[in-house]
Amino acid sequence: LVSTTEIQNSFRKYLKLAHCEEIIITKNGKKAAKLVPYQDNAARDPWIINESSPSYLPKGIHLTYE
Repeated sequence: LVSTTEIQNSFRKYLKLAHCEEIIITKNGKKAAKLVPYQDNAARDPWIINESSPSYLPKGIHLTYE
């Protein structure tokens, strides 16, 4: 667990740590966010479709995966 103040003061350090582990960020002693390693799913499998992908479509247009 790392406070927001510590993240602000040492962001570079925690950015490097985030390459290999998850970092929980706290604000006022409560969990507020999580810094996680980046995963490029498209690079691993170009056929992966994110279940939340249609959120960028205009209203009234529906997309099916079939």
